[in-house]
Amino acid sequence: MSQSINPIIHGQLLAFRGRFRWLQFLRGASAGLIVFLGGLLLLACADWFFVMEDRTRWMLSGGVYFVALIVGWFACVRPLLRVLDERTLAAMIEEEAPELRKELLSAVELAGDDEGMDSPVFRKKLQDRVASRIQRVQMDGLLPSKRVRRWVVGAGMVLAVVAGLASTGSGRQLLLRALAPTANLERVSRNRIVLLAPDEFDSTAPEGDTVSIRVQVTGPALETAPRLITEFSDGTRQEISMDGDAANEGEFTSAISMTADLIEYQVHAGDAVSRWYTLRSRRRPHVISFTKVYHFPKYSGRKPVTLREEAGDLTALSGTEVELTVYLDQPVAEAALHIQTATSTNTFTLTNSASPREWSRRITLTENGAYTVHVATGEGLENKHRAQYSLTAQPDLVPQIRLTAPAKDVTARPEDILQIIGEAEDDVGLRELHQLVRVNTGAWTTNAIPIPQMPATNHTVQLDWDLLKLNAKPGDIVLTKLVAIDHAGNRAETRAVTLTLDSALFEATRVAALNDQRNWVTVVNAAADATTKFTEIFPNDLDAMLLPGSDVERRDKAAKAVTALAAVQSTWALAGRRLPTALRKVHAGREAAGLTLLGRVGGRLELDWLPRAKLQLTPLQTAPVVDPKVKAHSAGLADLLKDITAANNRVRRAANAWLAADEAAVALDLLDYVSRAAVAMHRLAENEKDPKAWERLARRQASVTKEIEVAEAVLGELAKRLTGEADKVTALQTQLKTARESLVEKLKAPPEATLLPAGRALGQAVTQAANTLRPLADKLGKQAATARAQLEKSNNGAAGAIRQVRAAVLKRQQTESDLAKAKKDNKPFLKPAANDAFAQARLEHEWKAAQSRLRRRALLEEARRESDPAFVSDTSRAAAALGAVRAGLDAGRAADAVAKQLNTLADAMHTLEVAHQLALIEAAIKALSHRERWETKATDANSLRPRDWQWLRQQLSATPQQLRDAGLEGAAELEAAARGGAADAIGEEMKGRTKNPGVFLIEKSKKSH
Repeated sequence: MSQSINPIIHGQLLAFRGRFRWLQFLRGASAGLIVFLGGLLLLACADWFFVMEDRTRWMLSGGVYFVALIVGWFACVRPLLRVLDERTLAAMIEEEAPELRKELLSAVELAGDDEGMDSPVFRKKLQDRVASRIQRVQMDGLLPSKRVRRWVVGAGMVLAVVAGLASTGSGRQLLLRALAPTANLERVSRNRIVLLAPDEFDSTAPEGDTVSIRVQVTGPALETAPRLITEFSDGTRQEISMDGDAANEGEFTSAISMTADLIEYQVHAGDAVSRWYTLRSRRRPHVISFTKVYHFPKYSGRKPVTLREEAGDLTALSGTEVELTVYLDQPVAEAALHIQTATSTNTFTLTNSASPREWSRRITLTENGAYTVHVATGEGLENKHRAQYSLTAQPDLVPQIRLTAPAKDVTARPEDILQIIGEAEDDVGLRELHQLVRVNTGAWTTNAIPIPQMPATNHTVQLDWDLLKLNAKPGDIVLTKLVAIDHAGNRAETRAVTLTLDSALFEATRVAALNDQRNWVTVVNAAADATTKFTEIFPNDLDAMLLPGSDVERRDKAAKAVTALAAVQSTWALAGRRLPTALRKVHAGREAAGLTLLGRVGGRLELDWLPRAKLQLTPLQTAPVVDPKVKAHSAGLADLLKDITAANNRVRRAANAWLAADEAAVALDLLDYVSRAAVAMHRLAENEKDPKAWERLARRQASVTKEIEVAEAVLGELAKRLTGEADKVTALQTQLKTARESLVEKLKAPPEATLLPAGRALGQAVTQAANTLRPLADKLGKQAATARAQLEKSNNGAAGAIRQVRAAVLKRQQTESDLAKAKKDNKPFLKPAANDAFAQARLEHEWKAAQSRLRRRALLEEARRESDPAFVSDTSRAAAALGAVRAGLDAGRAADAVAKQLNTLADAMHTLEVAHQLALIEAAIKALSHRERWETKATDANSLRPRDWQWLRQQLSATPQQLRDAGLEGAAELEAAARGGAADAIGEEMKGRTKNPGVFLIEKSKKSH
């Protein structure tokens, strides 16, 4: 169609189209610019007035971009993309130029209608006329610029506002935050945040470190502390409050732990929001593994050991050298070991090997401790969190040694061969093994035990120990133990096994019991000696010391006596403490009753008489003779000292007589045993056809000589205790010693038949000594019984102790009455007052003494094998009852009423004591019956048991009257039993035993090794 249209018309149409599109572009561009820049201005204002989250700001900025794009599309781009043909342009021009209406469009349409009915001439004329007319039309006038002036002006105004805002730093920051919402820009605000540390926006820090964040906030005062927002590379987000710095106002601190490869953080303070800062972690060097080459001490004999491990702990024998190689995850510039022990702290530099990742050094393990590996890269980056590894210098452990046989304490004959079995081991190696032996309290002797293979870490000990080589005798206590020593000199010992040397039959326990009895009697004698020294301080005529002019002598002797009393009381207290232990070991009946009696009389000395003597002597040290206190306290002092002397002598005689009788019994029984044993062994050797018969006889004879040594020792102790019979006992001891030494000399030669007559000669000497000793032993037993009967006179029993309290109560009542009467009658009352003060002090003493004596009695009775729990309880309750009665007296109860209570308590206690005596007789009969039935071959059957029966007969005779006095039944039955045929038969049996030697089981049932 354009080929047939008039060029002028066509040119004008193109000019109109260009003008129209330009105006459309201006309007659309202005509209888009207004919308975009206006949106940015609004977003900037919102960013200034409101603190928005980044996502909110991003969404709003995106919205501005989106709306601007929509407006630009519809207002600018889309219209420009519209296709405008000639007809449309002609129609649009006709709209703007009415004078061309209907002609321009017709001319354009006719030019394009080639098949129309109109003639070409008509078409040409019409186009020429329209061309001449349209040629005069100006497109600027037709489409003037004022049509888009408002848009352009609006856009210019908005642009001017934006330019003005952008000319300021804050405005430009606001526009940039709106224009580029994802840009890392801080918020424009009244408050301002300045990052002080780290000093770079993008920083690096070692992995695992804590980075300090310090900011300074200026502007209006903050209502809340700044918040540190942290985002980690794994997507996690953390928000914490920062701490204010008291030293620097306006500064705040916090910390970030470098636990991720990349960390971004931002600070919010008031209306200020900082930009995002970045922290990137840098891995520190660290140890990944170790190689350890152990070079053990030469004496251990161990070969070097190489280990490759992740852990660096070093454990080896003390003195071991270790070649330590450290492997790192990255090259480092330097490495060192920091070693800390209990005694020192040192740093050792490691040596670089072929690779900068491998460092090594040789160290020596001498003590326990720990070490850390310190490394640093060329940039100065260290392994901050260093693992601590242990250094264990294992000591050369003490050897372990066990004694497996004998597994416990044993009893053997002096001629036995005892098998010793043990096991020794050491972590490095054994150097020496020994057997240590000690006889009684002598020095330890050492026997070396060979070790076949050296070095050895374990060894089994097997020894056949010949006891005959110990030169010990029956009754001796032998201790043995094994000792192991390793190459480092460490020493270990087994427990000591106690070996009691006994004869084939004779009980070593009797010899041991005799030693215990001697120890106790020694303490009693020491107490008795101290008591004698105390009583000998005073003259026989005590009243003469109280006469005028004797004050100096009286005071001196009283002071010495009071000083001596402390030692006396302590020795008697020691004897009292040892009695319960001795009571637990003796037989029920005579032995237990005798020890109990000794303890009761010793207790009366310790708890009653000696404290009362101190009470009466104390004023005599200072008061003048004219002082009434002297006469009051000295009254009855002479009688008291006599009672103390008598009781002291009786205790001494009873204890020593008892010990002498027991020593004689042990010696006699031992000699009877040796006599029968000699006959038996010689008869056996004479009839034996074995070639080793003389060797066995020699061992048995050697054992017999040891047993005779025991008898000699007992006789020696007995001789020291006797007076008139001491020479006879000494002669027996000498006779036995001569015969024994003769046989000992014979035994030094090789065993042969000549041992038989030499042994029989010794047996005859022993038999003769036993026959000589037998009547003396019987006599000493009777003397011991007599001494015990005399000792009973110093024992007033528990009831007597209570009656002493009653007498003291009544005495105090009398002295109080006398003092009150003297004051009432206006008579001199110094003497009555002194008497009353002494009576009060004496009453205090009696209360305490009675309760202590009752408790001591309960303790002694409880320690006996045949203890009666009911009597022990009743005695303890009686002591408590005394305390209750005393409390009543102290509270104001009348003395007569208290005396009546005490009398009732004493009667009850007397009844209990008589009933208890009957129970003890029953227990003693049962114990003796048990021994007679089951211990028929015991060594004391012919010596001690007759004495036990004699004591029982005495008790059976004396107890019926005591039962009648106490109002108890059973007296007639007890008398009938004591006079019955069974008692007479037992008496005849026991009487015969005292005249004949005992019958003993010569060989043990268990064969010796």
